[in-house]
Formats: sequence, structure tokens, C-alpha cells
Amino acid sequence: MRRLRTASPDRGRARPRSELPAWYYRLIALTIDEDREVYPEDFDADLSDIDEVDENSEWDSDAIDANCECGLEGPECEYIYYELRDDREERKRELRDMTERGRTERQRQRELESSREEIVQTAYELLRQTEDQGCRPRLDSIAGKTFYLFSADHADRCYNPTYPELYPTKYVEFYNLHDEQPPSEPRLPT
Repeated sequence: MRRLRTASPDRGRARPRSELPAWYYRLIALTIDEDREVYPEDFDADLSDIDEVDENSEWDSDAIDANCECGLEGPECEYIYYELRDDREERKRELRDMTERGRTERQRQRELESSREEIVQTAYELLRQTEDQGCRPRLDSIAGKTFYLFSADHADRCYNPTYPELYPTKYVEFYNLHDEQPPSEPRLPT
């Protein structure tokens, strides 16, 4: 981002607030007070609803206020405003894209969990039907086995597309009571 060159806002006389949007004044004050550049994240405080389209913004783009408090006059002031406005719109698009990618990824994870839920449910129903017919299938011991758990609801509530590596693998691990320690590393689902 371009570093804004701003003069001190205290010139000995008070200027009335102009018609420029509030985010502009907040960012200009930020560059003056903290003597730093404007970063894309600085726009986030003013972007409450990124799905809103801001075509007819709070300010008429054809008229730059002569009483701007950025410390610059005329074309320089216009340039800074338009540059910041473009950066703000770019940040809105970036956040909108991130949100859409997050929704898509959450939906993909939900569909994966749901399909595995269905596989488990089908196996359970087959087992119940077999038991209802009077057959008791011989099951192996569960000691030393790991069972993975699947839940579309869990994906809805706990999946964070920003940090997918933190989405926990859900499993139950059974081991013999006489073992000193449980197996050390979880295995990935197959």
C-alpha cells in the first residue's frame, strides 16, 4: 500500500467535517496518529456486511470536498481518496471471495461427513436385519481398534475453513486395559 503523506491536522483553525465517508477520515487519522501505511485489514472495521454492493456509496464521487482534513489540497486529496476507495473495494472483493470459499469448503466437508454417515447407517441397518432374523454374526474384539466418527452436524458447527488443519479427526480408540499406554499416534481414516 502507498504511504499517505499528510500534514498535521492542527493548523490553528477548525474545519467543519466534510461529506466524505467516515472510513476515509478513520484511515487518514490512522496514518497521521500512528505514522504508518494503510493495510488491507484496516478497512475491515468499516466493512460490516461484505455482501452489500456499494455502487452508490455514501459520497458522490464527482465532488471532492474542499474542506478535507487530510492536510492536502485539490488533486492530491482526490488521488488519496480514490486510491483508498479502490483499495477498500478490493478488500471487500477479497473478503467476499474468502467467505464464498469458506462456504464451499464447509459444504464439501459436510457432504463428505454425510456420505460417510450414510455408509455407517447402512452397515448398522444390515446388522440389525441380520440380528432380527435370529443370526448373531461373530464380531472380532474391539481391543486395539480405532473407529472413526462422522457427523454432518459436527462439520456445520466446528469446521473452520480458515484453518482446516485444526478440524479434528473424530475417532474412538479401544485398547486393552492391561496396556500401559494407548497407541501413540492416531491413524488416518481409510
